[in-house]
Amino acid sequence: THAHTHTHTCTHTHTHTHVCIRTHTHTHRTPHTRIHVHTHHTHTHAHIYTHHTHTAHTHNTHRSTHTKTHRETHRDTVCIQTHSNTRRDTHSVHTDTHTIHTEVHTQKHTERHTETHTACTQTHSNTRRDTHSVHTDTHTIHTEVHTQKHTERHTET
Repeated sequence: THAHTHTHTCTHTHTHTHVCIRTHTHTHRTPHTRIHVHTHHTHTHAHIYTHHTHTAHTHNTHRSTHTKTHRETHRDTVCIQTHSNTRRDTHSVHTDTHTIHTEVHTQKHTERHTETHTACTQTHSNTRRDTHSVHTDTHTIHTEVHTQKHTERHTET
């Protein structure tokens, strides 16, 4: 009679690439007051999302942080961003108060996952295409206080 106990230890490596196409409208008033309409990823507003689970093993819920390259033409923007889960929008403190905050966005992502496991060697590549249809969020008062360090190039006609 043979009794066999098997224990798995999984080491997880995650590579993430985003290509997002955004529509971005930006209106500037005084240097310190800005009203802007902008896009976020919709894995909740705070850029927090959880990836798929293995049997009895949930891997990282992480704060999707990334360095963002912004190209703005007064009306549309194409932003290509690659992130390795570290977004540092180090902002200098400013307050944005919007009476109406409208977001309209179309966004296309491609996520590539590479996972390496020890003991349960399994590699899969997962391509996910989230195509979001246009939606509008209207907030009555939206106050943001944050530290922000941005590199923005504006082409305004």
